[in-house]
Formats: sequence, C-alpha cells, structure tokens
Amino acid sequence: MTVYPDVLFFINFVYDAEIMLVILKLFSKKIPLLRLVLSICLGGLWSTCVFVPYFRLLYLPPMRLLVPLAMTAVVFFPCEKSELFKAWAAFLAISFVFGGAVNFFKLNVAGGAMLLLPLYICIVILRGTLKKRHFETVIVYRGKSVSVKGFWDSGNTASYMGHPLILASSDVFCRLFGEHFMIESISEWVEAKDIRFVPYKSLGGAGIITGIKADYVIINKKIYYDVIVGCCGDKLSEEVILNGSMM
Repeated sequence: MTVYPDVLFFINFVYDAEIMLVILKLFSKKIPLLRLVLSICLGGLWSTCVFVPYFRLLYLPPMRLLVPLAMTAVVFFPCEKSELFKAWAAFLAISFVFGGAVNFFKLNVAGGAMLLLPLYICIVILRGTLKKRHFETVIVYRGKSVSVKGFWDSGNTASYMGHPLILASSDVFCRLFGEHFMIESISEWVEAKDIRFVPYKSLGGAGIITGIKADYVIINKKIYYDVIVGCCGDKLSEEVILNGSMM
C-alpha cells in the first residue's frame, strides 16, 4: 500500500480542525487562530509519522491518549484542570465516533467533512438558547455592588416569607464583601437584621441556606426589592441562579 504523507496530513488536518472547532463551540472558547493551527498541525504530524518505521511507537495506546491531550492543552491552556480534562474527553469521544462513522460509511474527505456539520449546528442552536437565559445581574447591599451573569431557572421558585430567593456562589459573595469573606462568620460583614436562614428540601437532601436580604437586585435593567441572596458555596454550575418568578 502506497501512503502519501502530504495527502494523509491534509486529511487529518481537516478532520482534526472540524473536531476542535466543535469542541471550542461546545465549551464556548475563543482562542487565537495560531494556537488552533498549531494544535491541528500537531495532530496531522502525529497521524503522518505513525507510518514511518522509526516512529511507530507513536501509535501505541498511551500515545493515542497523550497526543490528543497535548492538542487540547495547546488550545485550552491556561485553564482549570477540570475544563482541560473535560475537553480532552470530549475530543476523544467525538474522534472515536467520527472515525468509526467515516469507516463504516466509507466516506471520502468531503463526506467526512460534512459528517460533523449537523453536530456543530446543534451546538450553535443549543448555545444560543442557553445564552438567552443569561441576564446581566447586579446585586446591591449597603453601598456595595457586584455585577454578574445570572442564569434564569424557571424551576427555581424558592422563597423566604414571600420574598424570592436567588442562589449565588461563594465567589460572588467574595467579590461583594472582599476575598476574606466566609459564610461561617457572615455576621462580620452583614448586619444581623439582614441575615436570613432559608430551609430547603431537594432530591439531594435537606438543609439550610445562609443568605442576605439585598437592598435591591437589578436584572436586565429592572429593579427588584426584597430579594434574598443565598450563598451556595462552590456547588453551582453558574455564578448566580435567578428565581423563576422574577422574569
């Protein structure tokens, strides 16, 4: 079998570019074009070198995992380790399914290139839908304020004595009161009359959320008074989860 290195590099370059673009859209990541090209070239060179006798070690199972990790790191670094490994896992999963589909349907380069287009479109639509549920949110308390992106959750209808409850991560409270803020000693930063202990019950169990009665909260330029802001530590996937009754 005759292998043409330039053709092999081009095919892998195209496929790796498509997969990486899907990953970037999936994680809403924007990067310089040069880093994307470097990552794709790394994948193309690896796929080409495995056919060279002296480099066949590159095709051993550990390298099949490490090279995609290096490609993902080039694109995503610097970032949290969790985000890097999630992107790496997504790259491996898409590559596995994509490669299997190309071989199963005996697709040429053009056919393979079209294969990921529906997935990319679905991600774009999904991201657009989620983006519409994020609103500029400003929390104000005693002259202090913090501006964040609030995620509107229609399922969050929690309230305290008739006042709507929104949930915020500990990072939001640290930005509001200072980096040394600790929910365990909230009385050092918040007046006692403004502290609220809100009981909750969910599928994950029951407990009490410690929060504050904000002066007011601005959501999408609309002012809401008598809002309770509960601190949920680092358990939230969003900075702030808005109350379903507030929009």
